[in-house]
Amino acid sequence: MGRPVFETVLRTGLLPLRSREGSGGQGGLDLSGLAAAAGQTAPTLMNEKGGTDAMRYVRRAVEIPVGQHRPTLQGAEVLLREFLTPLLAGFTS
Repeated sequence: MGRPVFETVLRTGLLPLRSREGSGGQGGLDLSGLAAAAGQTAPTLMNEKGGTDAMRYVRRAVEIPVGQHRPTLQGAEVLLREFLTPLLAGFTS
């Protein structure tokens, strides 16, 4: 039996879906194709004082780079919430 989320349109990775961890008090990390925005951070293990006998691993918030996946209209970024009705209609049909 598969996990329920993978039996829905969420499996496309396009629709907003927040993970449990993430981003500076914003309730998780969104890596979706339509809604992932700049400025999100994820907790990452990084080495500190590498190459010395004082080296250790620390957890730090690292900003997730943003690609060219967000929709634009005439060069301006489009906010998904402004187009929810047609988006939902498209996925419904």
